[in-house]
Amino acid sequence: MTQTTPKTPQEHERLELIRRLEARDYIFAQDPKLVTDTLKGDNHSAYDKLFIRAEKIDSDGHLLDVITSTHQMIASSKRLIYIVYFVLGMVGVAGILASSVVNFFYVLVALLGWHSLSLLWWLIGLARPKHSLLTSFFDKLILQSPIASGVLSSNHTANKTALSVILDNIRPIKSWYLSTIMHGAWLSGLVGSMVGLFGLFLFRRYGFGFESTLLTDAHFYELLAVIGYLPAKLGLVLPTASDGTPAQFAYLVLACLVLYGLLPRLMAYLYCRLKSVVSVRTDTNQPYYQALMAQFSQIIIDHDDYQVPNVKPIHPISDTPHERLIKATLERADTDYVMTLSVLSDAGVVDTRDELMALINECDSHDAQLYLGIDTSTPPDRGILRKIHALQQIHHGIIVTWLGKPTHIDAWQMAMNERGILVV
Repeated sequence: MTQTTPKTPQEHERLELIRRLEARDYIFAQDPKLVTDTLKGDNHSAYDKLFIRAEKIDSDGHLLDVITSTHQMIASSKRLIYIVYFVLGMVGVAGILASSVVNFFYVLVALLGWHSLSLLWWLIGLARPKHSLLTSFFDKLILQSPIASGVLSSNHTANKTALSVILDNIRPIKSWYLSTIMHGAWLSGLVGSMVGLFGLFLFRRYGFGFESTLLTDAHFYELLAVIGYLPAKLGLVLPTASDGTPAQFAYLVLACLVLYGLLPRLMAYLYCRLKSVVSVRTDTNQPYYQALMAQFSQIIIDHDDYQVPNVKPIHPISDTPHERLIKATLERADTDYVMTLSVLSDAGVVDTRDELMALINECDSHDAQLYLGIDTSTPPDRGILRKIHALQQIHHGIIVTWLGKPTHIDAWQMAMNERGILVV
C-alpha cells in the first residue's frame, strides 16, 4: 500500500521507535495489540494505519516528547561547541595583539594558518571515506558522549532507543553531518576573532611592522601586494612603503580574515549543510511492518464465497442499564463516588479468582447486571481484560463507568466497544 498523506520526520522516528521498543517488551500508554485490532476495520490505507497505530499507542505523547528532547539535546551540544569556539577566537586575538606593535604577517599566520591548513586537509580528505581527527572528536563529543545521552537520562529504555533511532538516520550522511559541525565550529571561531579584532582596533592603537632575518622590506611589500590583491579589487587602499598608516594595515587584516577565512569556511559549511540533510523514511520491507500491513490490508473475497462476519454488537450510549444492579470495581475503589446508579449491593474491589467467581454467582442469583467501575488512569493490560472477560459470563452482562484520571480512556473505550459492553 502506498503512502497517501505526508508524514513528518518525527512521525517516522516514532514509528521506528515503537518497533524497537516492542521488541524489548516496553510498556506503552496503550496496548499495541489492542490498537492493531481496532484499526483493522479502519478506512485508511495500510501504510497510513502504521502511523495512526503509532499515534494511538503513544496516546500521551511521551515517545514524541522523548524524540524531540533528544534532537534538542544534540542541537544544544552543537551550540555549546560553537559558543566555545567563538570565545576561544576572541581570547586568541587578545593574546596575539597583546603588544602595541605587532608583526603584520605574524597576525595573519596566527589567525589564518591552522584554519587554511584544516580546510585544505578537509578538501584532500573528501576523497577518503575515513573521518579526520577533528570530525571523530565531534562524533564522540556530540553523538556518543554523555552530552547527548547522559543528560537525557539515557538509562531509560525509551531515551536510549530514541537516540539509537536518530543516530541510525544520521549514519548514511554521517561524514557530511560531522563536517558541517566542524566547519560551523571553525566559522564561529573566525567570527569571534573578527569581533575581537574589530574591538581591539577600535579602542587601542597599534603599530604594524615587519621583521625578518631572510626577507627585506621589498619582499614584504611584494607579499603584501599578493595578499592584498582581492581586497584591492574590492576597493581597499593597500599600504605602500611610502604611504602606509596603521589604519590601512588594520583594514587589510580584517579584509583578509573575511576573504580568506570567513568566506571559504562559510562556503564549505553551506556545502556540507546541503549534503547532510537527513532523509527519514520508514523501511516497510522489514518483517515487522510487512506483518502489520498484511493485517491492515483489505481481504478480497469471491462474491459467491462471501459470508457476513460475526461481529460482536456494540451497545449504543442510549441503551439503558438493567433495573437490578450490583456494584463492583477493579483495581481501585470508587473514592470519588462517580458510580451514582441505584444498586442492590456493593461488592467493593474484586481482584482474585475466587472474588470474581463469587461476584458472578451473586449477580446471577439476584438476576442482576454487574455495574463495574474501571480505573482509566492505567492502560487496559491483559490481566484486567482477562478479569472483564470472566465477568462477561454473568447472565445479564456488564455495564461500565470510568474511575480516576482519563489518561487511557480512549484505549478503554475501544476495549469495551470490542466486547460489546455499555459505558454509562
